Amino acid sequence: MNSRNSRKSWMWKRSITFAALFAGALFLQPAFAFAESEARITAFSSHIEIRQDGSAVVQEEIVFDFGATPLHGIYREIPLILPASDLYGETHAELSSISVTDGHGVPRQASYDQGGNMVTLKIGDYDKLVSGSQLYVVRYTLWGAFTPTLLRDRFFWDVTGHEWKVPIDRVRADIVLPTPVDPASLSFSCVSGDRESTAPCTASGVQTFATSGKATMIRFEEGQLGRFQGLMVKVELPKGIVLYAPEKPKAPTEAPRSSSIVKWWQRPFIDIALAFPFFVFAGLYSFFLSQKGKSVSERARRSLWETYLVAGLSLVGFSFFAPLWNLGICLSGLVIFCFAFVYRRES
Repeated sequence: MNSRNSRKSWMWKRSITFAALFAGALFLQPAFAFAESEARITAFSSHIEIRQDGSAVVQEEIVFDFGATPLHGIYREIPLILPASDLYGETHAELSSISVTDGHGVPRQASYDQGGNMVTLKIGDYDKLVSGSQLYVVRYTLWGAFTPTLLRDRFFWDVTGHEWKVPIDRVRADIVLPTPVDPASLSFSCVSGDRESTAPCTASGVQTFATSGKATMIRFEEGQLGRFQGLMVKVELPKGIVLYAPEKPKAPTEAPRSSSIVKWWQRPFIDIALAFPFFVFAGLYSFFLSQKGKSVSERARRSLWETYLVAGLSLVGFSFFAPLWNLGICLSGLVIFCFAFVYRRES
């Protein structure tokens, strides 16, 4: 009877341990995750105005439908390194003058972080929930997407990025030329789908002046895109349209920040994530001290050791799916994993 009660007691403690760890991992999930079954982008429009110095002013209008689930906002991940095209290698871009507003020009609370080959915009207010359809207007200056080649000057850009975890119903990209040109002198193409896709987009064409017949804008359109799919465009202009030196103009080393950009507005949440491993260690150590000296069967000790081992490895694996708080979750998993061996040796 005592053996059965002891076994039930340890099984109960094991269940509580798993439940606490799972709840803690969920707590550390980003507040900007969304229900993928409901959320979607109903329209993604990009207006790209090429300037003669080789830079471009980009304005994106993203209509994001959260469905019935209220959440804080969205992530917009903008790639800075584009894959090699033709014989000219990768395209390395830079951004400056980033701002985010709603459809009425009212600044939206946002922050951005540049790491490696990506700029990640976190758009939304941690103290405010939104639902239904929301319009996000993202504006920035793009440097480095124009590359001079031997016979032409080439503009190459990933319009939507390929990091969206929701489908996109329709995409439109308008490339405004710095000066009207003869349509016959233009070369342009587009690719939609997965990052490795070579399939052309649904439609593309030039807009011309009625009087002169000169081209002023190139429009690209695509219908339904799935998760992690996007639209990439390439435009080649004759020499002399873009008037920059052989070396690309350098973007400012520190992108100017508008008043709508708040750096690390989620700072308290991040601090909690990084402090979580210390709370885990303190809890485990307190539990170990409370059990020290008690008579526990070898089977019960082994069962608890296996629980710690599996829980630690699970959290380490789970950390790869929590992009903002992965460090806190991963360290917590490592603490539990190491504690499993300490517990087995000392008990």
